[in-house]
Amino acid sequence: MAGELKRDDGKRNEFGILMKALRDMNTPRFTFSDQELFYTLIEGLFANVDITRTDFPPIMETIYKILDGNEMRNEELYKSESDHIVIKTIHLYETMYTRHTTLVTGPTCAGKTTIQETLRQAKTLDGIKTTIVRINPKDRPILELYGDSNPDTGDWIDGLLSKIFRKLNDNRVKIKDEEKWIIFDGDMDATWIENMNSVMDDSKELTLAADRIKLLPTTKLILESFDLSYSSPATISRTGVLYMDNSLMGYKPYYFRWCKMYKPDGVTEDKRPEKMREILEEYSEHILEPLIK
Repeated sequence: MAGELKRDDGKRNEFGILMKALRDMNTPRFTFSDQELFYTLIEGLFANVDITRTDFPPIMETIYKILDGNEMRNEELYKSESDHIVIKTIHLYETMYTRHTTLVTGPTCAGKTTIQETLRQAKTLDGIKTTIVRINPKDRPILELYGDSNPDTGDWIDGLLSKIFRKLNDNRVKIKDEEKWIIFDGDMDATWIENMNSVMDDSKELTLAADRIKLLPTTKLILESFDLSYSSPATISRTGVLYMDNSLMGYKPYYFRWCKMYKPDGVTEDKRPEKMREILEEYSEHILEPLIK
């Protein structure tokens, strides 16, 4: 990453380049509390360099539009939570730009699916049609996932993943300005993930018993998992890691979005009762929040 920054702007200060590479490649994988420690460390290493981030990519404005359109931002009620989702979406964008495999991990209700869908919509709105294919790698035996040879004829039979992988990486079908994401949404363990190591490293090939399928530059892999307890260092080292910390979320983004989208039966979209929403928000402040605390 530092090399790319240097090539883009040869006159830029090299201390600043190294600081930016260290900051932007490591920040996504830290918990919120660890981020503060990391910033303290690089501030000590680069004493005369401003570590504050100001150079956000242009897609950030589109991300704001998508979140506004989906009623996911409210500056007054939960600004910090909204900003957290925006920053994490930017982290996902930048990690996927530098790595072809991204590991998104974190507890339930931390926003893992939200940032993926937000980035997909933002890229599509910016002219890069982005398609998501979501697979649960734990819902079937390994042979049904990767494929197997017919014991009688010896013919190769594709599994779910190998069939999808072959279709999305077909060299004969070239569509300009398009991206395809294969999302593995399920627990990670050596039973299935170790077979993906050849795809995740520099060779970028899915190695099957009867074939090898090359990963095209337009196809990205996302591994979405609750935690990494059963993942090997070989897998982690091949991916860009993004950690979603739910300590910054809480219940407010979910509750207030529900209040905003609330529509009783028989009430049309243009006649949504504003008074009812105000009452729900008021009850939240006086009843729901104290009960949760």
